[in-house]
Amino acid sequence: MEYPPRKHHRLRREPTIPDGAVACESARRKGMMRELKGLGTPIYKHAEHERDLANYELLEGDLLEKYPSRANQDKRKQNMVHFDIDPPNIFIGGLELDRAGRGLWRNTRSEAKAKANGASTEPDKSTEKATDKATEKATDKATDKAPEKTTKGAVKDTAEKDGASSKDKGGKTNPLRVIHGQQNRNPTEEMGAFACSSTQECIRQAKRNVYYLNRRWKAKHGFHAPKEQFGPEWDKIPDRPHGPELVESNIAANYRSHTNVWGIAWTMWILITKYYPPTPPQPQPPYDLPVADPRLTDEAIELSGRSHVISYCPFFLDPANTDYDYVDIRLRQTISQCMSHDPGWRPSLKHLEYQATQIVRNAAFLGETDEYVRRWVHYWLYEAPSTSGPGGPTGTSGKAKGFGGGGGGAPVNKLEENLASKKDPDHPIRIQLQIQYNASFPYGHDRIPNAAVNLDCGFRALVDSIQAQIGPNPLIGGVPTAIVLPRNGDLRTIYNNPKAAGEFDVLVLLNEANEDEESNYFLSELSLVLVRWGESVGLSLQLCYILEGRGRPMREPVEDQNPRNLWIYNDNAMDLAGASYNHYEGIRARPRPASPAGGAGTGVKEGADPDDLPDYESD
Repeated sequence: MEYPPRKHHRLRREPTIPDGAVACESARRKGMMRELKGLGTPIYKHAEHERDLANYELLEGDLLEKYPSRANQDKRKQNMVHFDIDPPNIFIGGLELDRAGRGLWRNTRSEAKAKANGASTEPDKSTEKATDKATEKATDKATDKAPEKTTKGAVKDTAEKDGASSKDKGGKTNPLRVIHGQQNRNPTEEMGAFACSSTQECIRQAKRNVYYLNRRWKAKHGFHAPKEQFGPEWDKIPDRPHGPELVESNIAANYRSHTNVWGIAWTMWILITKYYPPTPPQPQPPYDLPVADPRLTDEAIELSGRSHVISYCPFFLDPANTDYDYVDIRLRQTISQCMSHDPGWRPSLKHLEYQATQIVRNAAFLGETDEYVRRWVHYWLYEAPSTSGPGGPTGTSGKAKGFGGGGGGAPVNKLEENLASKKDPDHPIRIQLQIQYNASFPYGHDRIPNAAVNLDCGFRALVDSIQAQIGPNPLIGGVPTAIVLPRNGDLRTIYNNPKAAGEFDVLVLLNEANEDEESNYFLSELSLVLVRWGESVGLSLQLCYILEGRGRPMREPVEDQNPRNLWIYNDNAMDLAGASYNHYEGIRARPRPASPAGGAGTGVKEGADPDDLPDYESD
């Protein structure tokens, strides 16, 4: 964005031969050079024209966004900011198929259709050949150019001949088509919506407050940049439309290339997670710091930002979340850095380009031939299966079909992993749950006693925990949403329906081997009830529990990715009347403890004995 594409770049102009021009080689051979120059007849060099034409066809459609030479950087530098960088405005170029690619694409498609229909997987050679000829004939007619022969006699395929032309019938460029990328083996991402002046402009310097204030709202909901467009710094700006405070600020309204980096990072985050950005943005403290209270205030963010980086990138570096471990850790770290609260911590576009180039050059893509990469790109971009969460496009089994991609695929079977974690207090799942528990209950928890009749303490525990941990107005999709809290009868109704259908039979078999969970209700049953209730109100929930005497917390896994944890307490099956029963209780977060004796807010006067009993109010 600092060096936007030049509309009249010399390489954009198609080389043409002037009317009446004579080839230099022909004129020299016939001894007519002096006469032609005297008559003013244009003379051109055929070899140079062919070279320029080949370069033009190679770069046709390219935005030519390479960094300019050092001598021209100051002259060409512009402060262009695009306030609408999101996935719908990202075009991917460089995916055009050559002749071999079209054949491979048709074969793959035919095999998939044949498998679905139970027919033979042998592609139709005659149809394939006829389609190839028809495509080339139509393309040649549309471009009004014959296939150009290279020095080796091979047919030179251009992007237009592969059916990916970016031009309409009239020959004018259609901005709604895919923008062709740089001419290399990797797909190129290009920005769209440049014609919309309300979202993209060159920010001017030394303007009044109202100029920068009017650009504060320019972004989609959920994509506003911190510090530049929101943050505590704006509260310190006086209400003076014609004042100079914003132009003198290096934080609020500091719209520069780092604002574009913020939008690019959110786009990458969305493409990986398949989620919308959290609204409002949630600051993520460094996970290696002993943070007692994860709910960062504006003051805490400002103070923390002086010693370490505060990012708004959730999930990617969270040690309690392994759903995105299949993504290269360097990419996740870079995306997190691009979402830093302080724009000064975000990398520049030039640094990002250099970093990506170095990683691609130095990476050892073992076993990944060009053919493998081509098939991988065709599959995921043209026939990607549907998905409901992180881990890349997945099928019903949760594993990617066909290709694993660079770094693996979906996580291992949750049921087997969860059973192993119940036997090992130091299992990674238990450690992750302990981290999540510490974040949800920074000062510990208090149990909510209940005396439910008919051994319904499990339902009562769910009701109490939902009221204490979720409340009537939880955030759903980043928006506070009013929900109806459940009662015992509501959960029992949810329980009776699947029980009558036999859905709990398999849960009984799974739990028979675990004597610690033999009880009035299995935890697996309570988990299913909780999940069904959560689905009814739009919440993705997972049951986590503290089992007395078993160390770190445990969980009942669910299929959803990144569910919200609901915590309950289990007394670990006490003996009652010759049978083993569990008693469940809900839990609530313990409030922040009072300050030390003699400190502010304790009610203890300075110099007084902190061990003295407090006086009654009546005294």
